[in-house]
Amino acid sequence: MGPMLTASFDEKEYPGSGAFANDRFKVKKIGKNDFQIDEYRDGQHVLTERDHVSDDGRKLTRTLTTHHAKGGNTINVFTYNRKGEQIGSPYPYIGSWTMDPAATKWGAENTIVIAQNGDVLTWTNPVSGMVTTINVPNGQATTTGGYVPKDMTRKFNRIDDHTIEMVTTRGSRTVTSRYTLSPDGRTMTEQRTITDAGGAPTTNTFVYEKQG
Repeated sequence: MGPMLTASFDEKEYPGSGAFANDRFKVKKIGKNDFQIDEYRDGQHVLTERDHVSDDGRKLTRTLTTHHAKGGNTINVFTYNRKGEQIGSPYPYIGSWTMDPAATKWGAENTIVIAQNGDVLTWTNPVSGMVTTINVPNGQATTTGGYVPKDMTRKFNRIDDHTIEMVTTRGSRTVTSRYTLSPDGRTMTEQRTITDAGGAPTTNTFVYEKQG
């Protein structure tokens, strides 16, 4: 087993473990996309690691500075590209959401439970028993359980980190639900637009609060 570092961003010293690990280390967060690890052996500061994630989450740059006992430093830079279209973990929508009747103009109180397994989301409605399984990279969505009309199809689209869209089609009727998270990740607002066979849209707003 190689070196293992388990710590919080509190700049306190923690013991290293695993093969080739240094004695002690500490971690601090620097801004939104960076953190730094300082490692120590026999009381000496021997290594500084600076990690930076690009704004789009697709590239990780590690800068390792080795501090030599006799003075001087050696710097190595490593760049990693994220493979595929992984949605990351934790996905900000994960959790149980309950409709806020006071903030919702139409609709009975409802609950949505969203879970993640790799690049797959499961979107469960405990009341109806319907479960929608979503492959995030390709946008394919399959619904099972409860009453699922044979002619109903769904398509998922990730707009950005805090906005997703689900399009449900049944015959000539389309329902487009756009979900937007608040900056603190505690409130999810659904703008649901129903377009009938004649092309006339009707939009309603539903507000959910995250539980726990």
